[in-house]
Amino acid sequence: MGRQRNLAGRLKNLTELYTREKTVNDYGEDSYIYKLYCRVWAEIIPQRGSEEKVAIDVRQSVTHKFIIRNHIKITNDMYFMFKGQKYNVLYYMPHYADRDIIEVYCKLVTEDGESYGI
Repeated sequence: MGRQRNLAGRLKNLTELYTREKTVNDYGEDSYIYKLYCRVWAEIIPQRGSEEKVAIDVRQSVTHKFIIRNHIKITNDMYFMFKGQKYNVLYYMPHYADRDIIEVYCKLVTEDGESYGI
């Protein structure tokens, strides 16, 4: 019981997880839209940030680890929304010490829709 209580205390950020869904547009062509898949409690941990100067531009890369309960099927075409910021899923892996959770590594996306970094 203590471990579950500790996990519940860590997962304190209510996020929204979006998934890509295939549709057909007005021209009969396959198209994709993003829809809310679920709301999920997560622990969000900044992992690394870097800055690179290229000519007259500065490129920034910021990644975060989202720790969530292991009951949701995650795919690489999903993204999280938290406090108005978008985090694209890069990859995910089980947490080997605690099989109840999964670690999802994400890249922070800027307000104009561009990802930080290359």
